[in-house]
Amino acid sequence: MRIHKDNIVIKSANIDDALQYYQNKGYGPRIINMLFDFLFTDEIINSACPIKRIAWDNA
Repeated sequence: MRIHKDNIVIKSANIDDALQYYQNKGYGPRIINMLFDFLFTDEIINSACPIKRIAWDNA
């Protein structure tokens, strides 16, 4: 993931290709929720560069 200058996080890695073992086991939504929760609530990240939104592109 990258944080752009306009405080938008861009997903840059394909999760499906990287974690094939964990596919179809229900981990995806939990991991994504944990990631989003961390990005929006982590004080260190948000003090340096507050995140306003996440752009999720599966292309």
